[in-house]
Amino acid sequence: MIQPQGGFKCNSHLQTVKFVLITRNAKFMLQCEQCFQEMEGEKKAQNIAEIIDKTKKRKQAEFEEYQKKLQPELQTLDQYQEYVSKLEDSIKEIIKKLNKDLISWKENLQQKLDDKSKFDFIKELENEQQHHIEMIDDFLQSKRSDYTDKLEQSLLDLECILTKSPQLNKLRSSLNPQNNIQRSPKKQFMGNNMKIEIKKQSGIQIVFKGEDSEILDVFQGLQQKQERKITYKKQNKTVSQPIYCEVISFNKDDSIIATACDREIKLWKFQDGNISDLLYNLNEHTQTVKTLLFSKKKNWLFSAGKDLSIILWKPKKMLFNINITKKQVNPQSHRDQIIFLELNEKEDQLFSCSSDCKILVWAVNYQRNFIQLLQYLEKHAAPVTQVRLNQSNTLMVSISLDQKIIIWEKNDQQEWSFKQQIVDQGGCTVNFLNDQTIVSKTYKGQIHIFSEMEKQFYRISIKQLSELNEQDGEYQPSIFYSQQQVLIQKHYKTLYFLTIDNLNDITISDQKIELEDEKIIASLSNSGKHLVVWCKEYFRVYELFYN
Repeated sequence: MIQPQGGFKCNSHLQTVKFVLITRNAKFMLQCEQCFQEMEGEKKAQNIAEIIDKTKKRKQAEFEEYQKKLQPELQTLDQYQEYVSKLEDSIKEIIKKLNKDLISWKENLQQKLDDKSKFDFIKELENEQQHHIEMIDDFLQSKRSDYTDKLEQSLLDLECILTKSPQLNKLRSSLNPQNNIQRSPKKQFMGNNMKIEIKKQSGIQIVFKGEDSEILDVFQGLQQKQERKITYKKQNKTVSQPIYCEVISFNKDDSIIATACDREIKLWKFQDGNISDLLYNLNEHTQTVKTLLFSKKKNWLFSAGKDLSIILWKPKKMLFNINITKKQVNPQSHRDQIIFLELNEKEDQLFSCSSDCKILVWAVNYQRNFIQLLQYLEKHAAPVTQVRLNQSNTLMVSISLDQKIIIWEKNDQQEWSFKQQIVDQGGCTVNFLNDQTIVSKTYKGQIHIFSEMEKQFYRISIKQLSELNEQDGEYQPSIFYSQQQVLIQKHYKTLYFLTIDNLNDITISDQKIELEDEKIIASLSNSGKHLVVWCKEYFRVYELFYN
């Protein structure tokens, strides 16, 4: 309550007001005790302390009513404001790229102009006469072609962010003056022949659907966004490995790790957060092993590499007997080194990608210890470096040195077919965050988020890992730990930790692991507790803590 210091004073005697006098015309007069005694006739008055107490209670009730109505909207506006601030960063990145491409285009043309402003007379005499107009047209057409795709992609990204962002569309609809703020989403649709679907994910979500299951509206329960932190502790013990390590993989219970160094596979005991004994050496491959993959159900190990063979290793008494699949030599097999392997959820299908630009799909027969070719997928024009499946195993994403991301979908015949192609300049790693969201990283350290809207994937945000102009030529895959919604991403000499919220927005953690060299190989245990890293001839282990 706002009042003068020392209480209210009457104007006549400058004494403390004790009474509130109500006059005949319903006006109020503040009176001290002397004023009250001097006033003649019938008096209707109340003690000022009682009036103040009643007024306080009335205003407190009024405040609580306003708080009840306004606080949810304030929280919503906080969320929108935070999202718009992050959106600003993404838009700035796109504008920055647009401007950079325009400058590069101009510099190319100016350089050609500068080159043509001077000449060597002797060389010109030796040159044959050519049709210079055609050469100029060809040059212009070539440069237009080079830069048109880049500029169009940036403009599409900008358009997508501004027009297809679910958060912006939700904000736009909430600003509609026809919206009745007194009515809940359920009441707004009462009277329609509708269906109500309640989903409990990270919060309560109510989906209102029409007669044909079309989505009429979505009510998302308000949540207070919590800051998540990731910390780590480096274990004291390191293990020497002078030969370059190509890949690391944990078995299903995190008791063994497999590492590939040149053409040798080593199996190590992993205990109490440390790499301890070397259990076994597997030497069946004739050339460098590029990829290893432990199955999570059968505990088998798959390996492949430059010798074009895929080998299945069957466990026996905590060690591994050498049980080799038949080497595929038919024309439909890979013709160049195998770079990456991936298993589906059931672990009855194996996916391999290669420098021959193909993706092969194999049926896995554990009883007979062999794989059989089911399908080959050809859409990329350069080596395919990674393939990933979404959680429901209905979509697959691949990335290639042709700077394209391709989405594949499973059709009614349970075969994989082409769905969509995305041009992603400089993209080198790719992963699914959930069934409808893809994340990729570029050589220059940009994180691109693609979300599925209306059965097509669109880029919805861009994050920059490092402000330094560092280019990363290594293909260390991104590691996504779905239980904590944490992405571990290598760029140059650093391993970054990124957290993902329920709106698929990424936050780059202040915590990061700085290493001595850009040649880094890492793998996360299935429990998410330990990160094994090879760099500069040593294995080291980091214990992770999720707060």
